[in-house]
Amino acid sequence: MVLSNVYRYLGGRPAEEREDAAQDVFVKILRNLHRYDQQRASMTTWVACITRNHCLDVFRARRHAMTSLDAASPDDDFHNEPPASPQQDPLSCAQQTEFRTAFLEAASELPPTQREVIVLRHVDGLSCEMIARRLALRPATVKSRLHRAKRLMRERLRGWQVPED
Repeated sequence: MVLSNVYRYLGGRPAEEREDAAQDVFVKILRNLHRYDQQRASMTTWVACITRNHCLDVFRARRHAMTSLDAASPDDDFHNEPPASPQQDPLSCAQQTEFRTAFLEAASELPPTQREVIVLRHVDGLSCEMIARRLALRPATVKSRLHRAKRLMRERLRGWQVPED
């Protein structure tokens, strides 16, 4: 869970930087395990919160240009597309791959708070209520961030047929 969340939050960063961030999260978890209170949150929520906060710290500390997805190595996780179903025609499959690449590139340019909700909603498929619980936010805050993120994503993905969800 930690590694996949770090990769989602820091998706445009080099693989080494994401791996370092994940390792730092594990160290923080171990050092702060004595602070965990199961009455306040589940272990999963607590770990996700630490991961999110660390990734936001990394993002703020290193506000340099994100690496283009074109420049990323083939070993990066977002290049590992699931195999196409036999029913899908090659053109449709290629268009989906191109759109996914454009989507991830556009998402990497969003502010961190908007990026996390758009990724949790449209990549992970979580509902607004589930995102609110995971991020310890009010559902209205999630909806507001999601609305702003979608508006920016539509601008960046102009020319693509963007689903309305």
